[in-house]
Amino acid sequence: MKKLFLIRFSVVAFFCLLCVLPALAANIKIKGAVKDKLSKEPLIGATIRLLGTQAGAVTDMNGNFELNGVGVLEGMYDIEIKYVGYKTEVRRKVRVENGNLVILNLEMETDAQELSDVVVVAKKNRENENMALLEQQKAVIAVQSVSVKELSRKGVSDAEGAVTKVTGISKQDGVKNVFVRRLGDRYNTTTFNGFPVPSEDPEYKNISLDFFGTDLIQSVGVNKAFTAGNGGDVGGANIDISSKELVGDGYISANVSAGVNTQTLSSDFFQLDGVNLLGFANRTEPGTDVWGFKNKLAPSAQNFQMDRSYNIAGGKKFYVGRQRDALSFFATVGHSVDYRYTDEIIRNTNTGGTIYKDLNGHKSTTNISQLALANVDYDMHNRHHLSYNFMMVHSNVQSVGNYEGKDATFSDDYGNLGMTHRQQVNDNLLLVNQIMTNWGLTDRLSVNAGASYNMVRGYEPDRRIN
Repeated sequence: MKKLFLIRFSVVAFFCLLCVLPALAANIKIKGAVKDKLSKEPLIGATIRLLGTQAGAVTDMNGNFELNGVGVLEGMYDIEIKYVGYKTEVRRKVRVENGNLVILNLEMETDAQELSDVVVVAKKNRENENMALLEQQKAVIAVQSVSVKELSRKGVSDAEGAVTKVTGISKQDGVKNVFVRRLGDRYNTTTFNGFPVPSEDPEYKNISLDFFGTDLIQSVGVNKAFTAGNGGDVGGANIDISSKELVGDGYISANVSAGVNTQTLSSDFFQLDGVNLLGFANRTEPGTDVWGFKNKLAPSAQNFQMDRSYNIAGGKKFYVGRQRDALSFFATVGHSVDYRYTDEIIRNTNTGGTIYKDLNGHKSTTNISQLALANVDYDMHNRHHLSYNFMMVHSNVQSVGNYEGKDATFSDDYGNLGMTHRQQVNDNLLLVNQIMTNWGLTDRLSVNAGASYNMVRGYEPDRRIN
């Protein structure tokens, strides 16, 4: 009988427990908002958790939350509030009861650390339009700057097109360089990173600006004011080209383009002998005692020519020393071939008005060029700066002209008409070496120094006239 009594008592206790537990478990509800303690702005995505349970909630776009604790027992609980960048808050001993709504408005403090010093280091990027405008504002003279970003936005491919966007500067088709206030090559100057740079062609004063594509430069500055920094022969403008430097930790890129000039397709296009595919001419001078002419006199005729260009660029940044000084390398190499076919009329007179040359004809021109640019840049302790720039420009212009008419050079009789074939090669090479340094003495005082060494070589080998 005792065992039967114990079994009955256990069954009764079990059913009593089943009835008591639902009564103890509560369907609690906690609502409120989480804000910044100083600005009073709502905090989006803050997490609210009822410690000791699985109940939790996340604030919405307005910083509000609603926590529903289904099956949570009534009693005293700690509520934890967390948010990134803020100190974790814990609201102690909050009573929750079944059916009673608990409203909590919470404020959080930012988890700020007091630092003795904060140094932000950034490298000036002249390719940005805002940087070009900032340099114009800080300049003590009137300088107009055009950045590479602006050139890309306007669809400009080189420095020559860039300067034509400046008021008062124009470009005439068939003429090598630009005109400033209607003044040509003689009255303008060109600088490269602030240093004078000669022309790759000895017949001209200024270097051809179409060599500098947007992948080779950061910005182009035009100074049309009369200042002490310009020479006495500058009546037009000084055009300064800032070469490209590595921005970022590293990159590599390659470009290929091709095109066709319709003028070279409709006529016989002539190319002379004695120049290889890279545009380097055979400069061997023939002897005087033996027959030493290796180049053919007759040019070769073609009826299809394709303009083309290739370019590859890349760079890498390294960090050296305990202070992680930045050492960056950048280099780019390009090769281009361009064909032109023009009809020409050549007429010359003497001082008395007598015509001594009256020729009509056409000329086939092949222009092959290479450009290499390299830059080494070293930042020491974020205060001192040392850089070296190298540039190589090789230009080979081949022309074959066929003319008919009068030329007093060969016959003074006006009635004697003749035919002239002229083949000419201009093979030019320009080398530019620059070293520049900037030493920061104090936060407001720095010293800039630099040196440049340039070399130009012009060749005109084996000119043929018959």
